[in-house]
Amino acid sequence: MFRILLIVIFFIFSFINSSGANFDVKARTAILQDYHSGEILYEKEPDISIYPASMTKIMTAIIAFDLIKSGDLNLDEKFIISERAWRLSTSGYSSMFIMVGDEVSVENLLRGIIVASGNDACIALAEGIAGTEEEFAILMIFL
Repeated sequence: MFRILLIVIFFIFSFINSSGANFDVKARTAILQDYHSGEILYEKEPDISIYPASMTKIMTAIIAFDLIKSGDLNLDEKFIISERAWRLSTSGYSSMFIMVGDEVSVENLLRGIIVASGNDACIALAEGIAGTEEEFAILMIFL
């Protein structure tokens, strides 16, 4: 379903872009990349660092569920919470309020993402799966 939505968005963007129409995305930052060629089709402030938005949280949960389905991840598996993930608990963003050094199960991190919209849970799950946020983002591209 998600991939179909991305394809539809891509085709709409391709039509708008090929018609020469100018438009502005209301988001602070955006990037649209062609999946097959890697060509950047649109970007707006692509280097600004931002915290995970709901779409990113949904994508993180989808990756986790895919890994659970394939047997590469287990709901009972526990990840140790990093200071980076914890800092999001203290900075006023959506959070499940996890603490540095806590061991939290994949199941509870998924609940923190889905129910509490927790940025901290999203970072903790990404780090637990791939080691770093950056490596998880690369993993998202290939799954």
